[in-house]
Amino acid sequence: MPDATLCASYQAYGLWAKCRPDKAFTPHPAVVRHA
Repeated sequence: MPDATLCASYQAYGLWAKCRPDKAFTPHPAVVRHA
């Protein structure tokens, strides 16, 4: 699985901190700025 998929999963769990806030991976920039 690509990191992009894992990043989306982490975002849902709020553990996206492990995944760098990248617009290329995150379709929702608003969610990335959550933390």
